[in-house]
Amino acid sequence: MPGPARDGTLLVPSRAKGRGVIEQHLPPRIGSLCTGYGGLDMAVELVLGGQLTWYAEVDRHARTVLEHHWPGVPNLGDIRTVDWATVPRVDVLTAGFPCLNDNLGGPLSGGADAVAD
Repeated sequence: MPGPARDGTLLVPSRAKGRGVIEQHLPPRIGSLCTGYGGLDMAVELVLGGQLTWYAEVDRHARTVLEHHWPGVPNLGDIRTVDWATVPRVDVLTAGFPCLNDNLGGPLSGGADAVAD
């Protein structure tokens, strides 16, 4: 029967054929890729009442901000090297997009990459 479980899981009926019941955690667990300073994640937490479970960020300045706002939340680092089979599941996935000029052209490219144009 659908309803809340002791661990905060909410079981809700699925509309998809053959799915039966779907687990939904309360509050929703949030994962974040290419997080940046975490503005999108803060908004999602505020609107959905969720909790950031993990994030993936390589920029050292952004990591400092993230560590301040979410102490103890694991940083997965470079998304290209993560073993996704070991990452805790989330209910909501947010993502920024990497600044291609800095990542591909280097800090002195001044926005002159072919990829960003």
